[in-house]
Amino acid sequence: LDLFGVELAATHPDLPTIEDVSQLAASQPTRRSGPAADEQRLFMRWQSGPLQSADAELLQQAGVDIADRTIVQYYSNETLQVLARLEGAYAEGRPLEQIRKTIFGVRSSNGRYEYYVLEQQVRVGAARRSAP
Repeated sequence: LDLFGVELAATHPDLPTIEDVSQLAASQPTRRSGPAADEQRLFMRWQSGPLQSADAELLQQAGVDIADRTIVQYYSNETLQVLARLEGAYAEGRPLEQIRKTIFGVRSSNGRYEYYVLEQQVRVGAARRSAP
C-alpha cells in the first residue's frame, strides 16, 4: 500500500471525523484525523473478503477504532494518474464515458510492482475486453 501511496481510513456517516493511516510498513504508522466534511479524495473500498480483513487489521494495529466504521483506501494523485493512463490506453480510443468498469491488478515486473488492467467492461451496446 505504501508503494502506491495508498492510505487506509475508517469512516462513519454519523461521525464528524475521519481517521486515516499512512506509512503502514513503518514501526509507527502515521495517523491523522480530520473533518469528514473536508475530505475530497477519491476512495475505494472492498465489498468483502480477505483484503478487506487485512485492511481492517492494519488499521487496528495502528490504533484506529474500526467498530461500526467503513474501511476505505485513499489513493495518491500520482497513483490515480497512473490508473487513468492505463484505463485510457486499454480503451483503445473508446470514449471513457462508454467505460462502465475497469478492474485493475498488481503484478511484479523487473523486481518492481505495477498496476495493469485485468478487465474492462463497457456500457450496453459495446463488447467487453479481457487481458490476454
